[in-house]
Amino acid sequence: MTEANRAARALADRYWDDLMELDPLWATQVGDERFDDRLPDPTEGGRERRRAVNERAVSDADAIPRERLGETERTTLDVLRAVADRELTGLHFRTDQVMAVAHLAGPGMLLATLASIQRADTPERAE
Repeated sequence: MTEANRAARALADRYWDDLMELDPLWATQVGDERFDDRLPDPTEGGRERRRAVNERAVSDADAIPRERLGETERTTLDVLRAVADRELTGLHFRTDQVMAVAHLAGPGMLLATLASIQRADTPERAE
C-alpha cells in the first residue's frame, strides 16, 4: 500500500468517526454505540463544528495526490468529497431550519426515533 493510499484510508476513517460524533443518532442507527449518550448539537457552535469538520475533510482530500491512489482509494475520496460538499451546501443554505418542521426527522420525532434505534437492554444503556 502506498503512502497516498494510507493517507486516503486514514482520512476516510477519521471523517467517518467525525460524522458519527456529529450525528450520534445516525451512529446508533448504523450500530456504532460510542455516542449513544449524546444528541446532535443544533446550536451555532454545533453548526460551526460541522462546518470545520467538512472543510478540513475537503482540504485534506485535496492534498492527497490522486495519481498515486488505487481505484478503491480514489473512489473513497470521491464519495468523501461528495458527502462533505453536500454537508457544506446544507450549512450554507441553512437546511437545518427545514428539519425543525420536518414531520419525519424534526424535533417532534426525537423520542420516537430514539425509542426505535437505541437499545436499553442493560442498566448502562438505559441510563
